[in-house]
Amino acid sequence: MVGNVEAKFKINLKLFSALGQNLRSPFLVFDRNGRILFCNEAADDLLQSPEKNKKIFYYLEEHSSEKFIEIFNEHLSTGELQAKLIDLQLTNGKKIKSKVTLTSYTEKGESLIFCSFKSVELSIKSQGSTSINVKNEDYKNLINNKQILKIIDEIKSLYPFTFIGKEKLRKEVDKLSEPFWIKDKSSNFNLVNKKFSEKLGVNSTILEGQKFNDFVPAHLVNFYKSIDDYINDSLNCVIVEGAPVKSLLQFQNYQTIQIPLNDADNNVIAIICIIQKIKEKETKITGGDFFNLNPNLLNEYPRPIALFDNNGILKQKSEHFRKLFIRKLKGRKKLQFSEIFPSEIIDKINSFLDSSLESEKYSLTINKKDDNEKGKSFELVLHKLRFEKTKVNGFIFDASPVVNTDDLESLLKRRGKMFDILIQNNPEPIFIYDKDNLKFLEVNEAALDLYGFRKDEFLQMDLTDLYTPENIQTLLESSSDNQLRSTQFKGPYRHRRKDGSTIFVEISKITFTYQGKEAHFNIIKDVTKNLNLEMKNQEYKAAFDNTTDLLFTTDQTGFIKFANDKALNLLNTTVKKIVGESFVSLFIDEDRSSINNTIFKSKKLEPVNLKAMVRKNGGKPVPVELTATPIFDFEGNIDTFTIVGIIKKDVVKQIVVDKTSGSVTNYKQQVDSLFFSSLFHEILTPINVILGFIQDLTDNIKDLTPEQKETTKIIDQNRVRLLETMNSVIDYSNILNDDVQLNITNVGIPEIIDNLQKKNDEIEDTQKKEFAYGKISSSLNIETDLQRFQTLTFLLYKIISRLSSGKKLYFSAVSFGDDSLLISIKDSYASLSEELYKKVVDLFFKEEKILADVFGLSVLTIRLTKALLKLLNGKFHKDETDNKNCGFVFPLKFDITQKVEKSKSPDIEKEIKRSEIVEDKTTEKVQEPVVVTKEKSVPVTTEESFRIDTIEEEPPVTVEEATTPVPSIDLSELKCLYIEDQVDSQILFKVQLKGLKDIKYAVSFEEALPLLDSEKFDFIVMDINLQGEYNGLDALKIIKKMPGYENIPIIAVTAYVLPGDREKFIATGFEDFISKPIFREKMISSLERVFLHHA
Repeated sequence: MVGNVEAKFKINLKLFSALGQNLRSPFLVFDRNGRILFCNEAADDLLQSPEKNKKIFYYLEEHSSEKFIEIFNEHLSTGELQAKLIDLQLTNGKKIKSKVTLTSYTEKGESLIFCSFKSVELSIKSQGSTSINVKNEDYKNLINNKQILKIIDEIKSLYPFTFIGKEKLRKEVDKLSEPFWIKDKSSNFNLVNKKFSEKLGVNSTILEGQKFNDFVPAHLVNFYKSIDDYINDSLNCVIVEGAPVKSLLQFQNYQTIQIPLNDADNNVIAIICIIQKIKEKETKITGGDFFNLNPNLLNEYPRPIALFDNNGILKQKSEHFRKLFIRKLKGRKKLQFSEIFPSEIIDKINSFLDSSLESEKYSLTINKKDDNEKGKSFELVLHKLRFEKTKVNGFIFDASPVVNTDDLESLLKRRGKMFDILIQNNPEPIFIYDKDNLKFLEVNEAALDLYGFRKDEFLQMDLTDLYTPENIQTLLESSSDNQLRSTQFKGPYRHRRKDGSTIFVEISKITFTYQGKEAHFNIIKDVTKNLNLEMKNQEYKAAFDNTTDLLFTTDQTGFIKFANDKALNLLNTTVKKIVGESFVSLFIDEDRSSINNTIFKSKKLEPVNLKAMVRKNGGKPVPVELTATPIFDFEGNIDTFTIVGIIKKDVVKQIVVDKTSGSVTNYKQQVDSLFFSSLFHEILTPINVILGFIQDLTDNIKDLTPEQKETTKIIDQNRVRLLETMNSVIDYSNILNDDVQLNITNVGIPEIIDNLQKKNDEIEDTQKKEFAYGKISSSLNIETDLQRFQTLTFLLYKIISRLSSGKKLYFSAVSFGDDSLLISIKDSYASLSEELYKKVVDLFFKEEKILADVFGLSVLTIRLTKALLKLLNGKFHKDETDNKNCGFVFPLKFDITQKVEKSKSPDIEKEIKRSEIVEDKTTEKVQEPVVVTKEKSVPVTTEESFRIDTIEEEPPVTVEEATTPVPSIDLSELKCLYIEDQVDSQILFKVQLKGLKDIKYAVSFEEALPLLDSEKFDFIVMDINLQGEYNGLDALKIIKKMPGYENIPIIAVTAYVLPGDREKFIATGFEDFISKPIFREKMISSLERVFLHHA
């Protein structure tokens, strides 16, 4: 019997050999007894060369064999496709977890069973079937998190939302761990929480207003539209198993709950949606709800199929069913099956419904005089529908055309299921041509897509049309006898597409008889991208080997894996020495934190740029512009970084010589922000020490007088003012030098308002104004540098507070024209008073340079505000006819090319025209004028390297707070290592941390190493800026790798900080971060946080 089956399917088995070898998953063909007729290479490897005609069950252990036989028999009995995930143990010892798929093909009473094993690790995960539950009960019983119930009650009272109400509600939903969103009646997102937007990878403010269907897979759009329609009609809650949007389809064991929000007239005005874990199995949708859920469910089904309810009424049908059975009954509603089918079929249906069988098969032949279906055979399957155990809710009528094929020729002529499985739906391009005249006989969709022709065009061509004249020789090679003896792919060969472009392909072919002639069956593999990629790799390698730039490759944490010769020469080192070193250790101390946070800790998926100073061995630091590009592994995670460093050319200092007077003046005197940063660090260190000792003295006084309390408060306030002033000087100097690095992001207006209101609340000033809302367009977004824009808006608010004599200021942010934002700060809701209008115009509209304090405002504050306004492409707008529209205008889309230009006074401009530029300090030699230009620096997206924080990470310690602390940890049990290069700071630490069991000191990491080897410490406190070769970040990485110190807390300290530095340093690996001066309360609070976390 096996021999007969094999002989019968001989030509098809030859075809399987050509197709199956191209599949990576194990693929086998059985007869109905489970005997193996064919297996591809992957299956051969899995079963270790199985014997032909031996049953598949022989290769499975007993328990696995039983499971497989159960699936196999179920498929034989139903004839339906089986796809199940099972664990299998093979007799050769292998264990696999696979999705086993069984499908069959019948020819004249004999069947072939196709079987594929798709490993879970290699296969695409399928969501399987989707359960839908309808609930008309109280939604409160459906939601696991009771906090959501409170939020829903609040939504009912606030909807439709005002700006303030929506922002208040947003804070509540952002705290939820469940994805949460609200759709309006047009199915647009009205409100989404942070969890949901993070899963989509889109900012919440951008997502709101978008269509829900834009984020749903195309094949599910009608499905979810039907659910929305059902909710609108029934006002019921609906639960869908899984998650609806594309990026959340991997959510398993989750369900989406959709709750209608209706008005007083019971019209649905919005739908509240929550994704939560499945708590318990729900009852699935039943009866009429199933039939009415989507009336177009079966329209595109590829064969005659229909659904009938328990009364025999037609509820759903495919287009093929309509054409075959009810073409003449079109337009009729509530058709009974007895009105549709001939008596032969009606009798079979009645007999089936009266029986105890759940499904049954019949053979039938359709004979219609006026139809192409005359004499066509079908296999009819009837299947009962049960939504409740004891009740039949309807039945399915499914008719499959029966195709008899004896060979591949019949397969191609008759088409049908076998043709679709192996040829037409094959993802690989396939075409067939006559061996003698090379004319194309058949082609599949994949080949048409590859070559760009329509099917009628392709079938009028022959094989030579795919080759250019100069490549005809390769056509002969591709058709040689050697090529036909093997099903392996040969090539590559150059083919031509319809548009004239060239592609490279590999070909696998077999020979068979078609219409009495020999023909070639060809499987095509497009290898153009692979070849182009190989060529590009060669080009990149040539550029890589010959570049004059510095090139580095690091791992994801920043340790060097490769450096090119140019980098080695500059650093005067070798490959052996540099590999394994920290990349940030190559740069000056002031740049290390910026490089580490911008490249290795930022988790940005796109290239980043920044400027830095590399430490040249034996010479002064060299300025470089760095571009770091992340390289991803196969899972999309950052694996390495490729970093390119372009050395900046030194600018020759030039002198302007006045022809008339011969006097020498500097043409452009740049302000050195790096110098200021270093200088301020030196100033702050002794100031912090002084403040520390002042507090120690006040702590030892039992009862402070009111005057003494006021004095300590004034000292602390002036320290904050000093920090703000230093910070402003650095900002202003960077802008003047055009040394500004902008981080352009999409910013929402609510974020600006929240920051401004928070800063205003923190002001302690007798002239402080009450903050109030003017007109706000909350949906507006602006592209800008968030940190600098927040600084600018606060400076503007601060300036206008001084200019205004009123007690309240109104902040407005509205659209201005089609592409701009207008920000105004007024002393009344509608407009500016005449007095305030005149002062603002005098200050911002006139171009005179501010040389002295104005209206009680410092020169530095005014100049910095104007510089930031220009830097962010803003300008002051005045309307003399109506001062309601006066304010500061910013473009919604940031033009990165509009960089701040270095200002030149008119006097200097005139002086240049009649002056000469000479090198060095020569004053006598006169030359013709030379026009000097300076290339604009390219804007980058990193934070500035040098900036002193104006806001303490911890709140200032008042005298009242410092008098009677009660430590919750026992200091007498703790040993500490303090790594600090300032002796005064060491002494202050010792005074403040009285009671520690022991304190050891080191001024550098090199000096600390012997102590770390010989002592055992409970915690380590370390300054970020250290003497020696290693800064605090380098030392942290090394200490954490030392035996016994993997879990020892390390606390970072420094004299000045950036906003958000505490979080950044903790992300780097420090357990905590505090700013100097180190007061006792600060350190105890930090230790409590650290040891509580470790506990």
